[in-house]
Amino acid sequence: MEILAEIRFDVAHLTYQKAVLLLDQKVYPTRDKQIEYMKKSISEDKDLIQSEKNFLFDMLDLEFDRKRFYKSGDKMIDKFIQKCQLSTIRPDAIVEWISYDQFTNIEYKTRGGSATIYIAEWKDGWFFKWENQKLLRYGRNPVILKWLDDSKTLSEDWIREIETHLKLTVDAVQLVDCFGLTKDPKTQNYILVLYPMGYNLRDYLQENNSSITFLQKILILHDVIISIVSFHKVGLVHGDLHSGNILQYKSTKDWAIGDLGLCEPVNKQSDSINGILPYIVPEVLMNKRIVNGKRPQIAEETPLWYSTLMESCWDENPENRPDANAIYKEIEKQLQILLKNKSL
Repeated sequence: MEILAEIRFDVAHLTYQKAVLLLDQKVYPTRDKQIEYMKKSISEDKDLIQSEKNFLFDMLDLEFDRKRFYKSGDKMIDKFIQKCQLSTIRPDAIVEWISYDQFTNIEYKTRGGSATIYIAEWKDGWFFKWENQKLLRYGRNPVILKWLDDSKTLSEDWIREIETHLKLTVDAVQLVDCFGLTKDPKTQNYILVLYPMGYNLRDYLQENNSSITFLQKILILHDVIISIVSFHKVGLVHGDLHSGNILQYKSTKDWAIGDLGLCEPVNKQSDSINGILPYIVPEVLMNKRIVNGKRPQIAEETPLWYSTLMESCWDENPENRPDANAIYKEIEKQLQILLKNKSL
């Protein structure tokens, strides 16, 4: 294999994604024919240098170590996992079907919505890098197991949540990482295998309310708005965004969005009301006080730029509210000013 330092991974990944997107599985129905087509597409790409082509050829030859991957027994699930695996060259974004016997020390953690959350240890752990033409795993590591209620027969809602989690992990959207799926052998319910996060934002703010600085709050908000923008870029809205679904990575202390149970295409219309009451937009709560001009009290020490942004998000006319990109740009600008003038 060529020296990896010579490889422009962003360029290589773009070429790889192009080959995947243009792959017609009806024309190339078998794995071998798909690999052959993708190699031809990569070989003909004039933007790549030879070391980058060789790197992608090696990735295809390895087939992501697919011979060691388990299969779910469900053709639809297996096909979608294979599609996700074909869509990335990043080891940490490879999703897979995981045998249930890989998990030990399974302990109940909490319950929410239509799922039950457990913490467990994954014997082999997730993929994290290529080395000597092999995929290496982290080894034994804690993970979150999200038991999907009554999912023995997959409903449209469960299929949407599973596919959304797997697809967004591959697309590198800033959210809680999903490593794949498994199944409870007793109930036959499906289980999402997720990265074990630390605090949720609600608990974090309650515990640190007296010590957290304004700058630290804006840094958190910056992470959150990046996540929201990344969802919107792939044509999705979260549908149930609140502080309990905003979670912190233990290692980096960054924040990401979790719980995709109500995540839907941005253009999908719905007549139902979902979510937690304090986070539902005013026009949904017709005949309530909030649509009659009532708004939360803004603390006196709040900077003018922030109160102005907050009030614009409260506008009674949804058309006048800033979108996620506008909020991101304002937060980014003000954060740069804060970082120049203040210390953490």
